[in-house]
Amino acid sequence: MWQFWVDRGGTFTDIVARKPDGTLQSHKCLTSAPIGPNSVI
Repeated sequence: MWQFWVDRGGTFTDIVARKPDGTLQSHKCLTSAPIGPNSVI
């Protein structure tokens, strides 16, 4: 089973995924949309 954790910051959004085999993979991307009640990831 895949698991995901997301940390959305003002400049970057960090994503960490745990693969079914238990290894972790991470990705950092530029946060481009404003944070607000209608924002979704």
